[in-house]
Amino acid sequence: MIISCGHIICNQCIQNQFQNNKTLVTCHQGDSCNQVEDFKLTPVKELMYYLDKIPTLNITCDTHPHKMVKIYCKKTNKIVCKKCQTDCNNGHHEEIDHQNILRKDLENYIEQKIPSLKILLEKIQVLIQNLQQYQSKDKMFGASEFLDMITQINKYLDPDQSLEGKSLTKKINLRMSYCGLCLKKINQSISEDWLTNNQNL
Repeated sequence: MIISCGHIICNQCIQNQFQNNKTLVTCHQGDSCNQVEDFKLTPVKELMYYLDKIPTLNITCDTHPHKMVKIYCKKTNKIVCKKCQTDCNNGHHEEIDHQNILRKDLENYIEQKIPSLKILLEKIQVLIQNLQQYQSKDKMFGASEFLDMITQINKYLDPDQSLEGKSLTKKINLRMSYCGLCLKKINQSISEDWLTNNQNL
């Protein structure tokens, strides 16, 4: 139970105090906690239920970890607490540069993004599976199919890694072009040999 000073006391302690003919519950934290007479004791479960209903953001400020964030600053692209907002305003940011953050808005945003992220995750898992099949030589890939996988890797990775992937794609494209030229020459050579052999008959 929560007593008038805000501290929590168990039911057993309350019963013990009343059995000792106390009319006012005393706090186990000490005499410095003053108790209010006829205070309605609040069950902790009930308090937790009400706390769950309060739309807190559950995001703490990077600068002041003991404070919850309240504001999004468009100029700095940061979410900050009220204290930081005051500092931000001193930096000549205007009121329109700040936007209040509401839990409902964040929940709506997350609700919209989760399905897209799940789809993306499935695509990445398929890509990983294909790459592992290539590594273990369990599956043959067509040239365009393999290049498509490289393109997907570049799309999913960060820009720095993507540059490496692009250079790999260029190398693969060059080698495939070279292989295409080689095949063309081989086909020409076979055709010429066939024509020569048929003319001699």
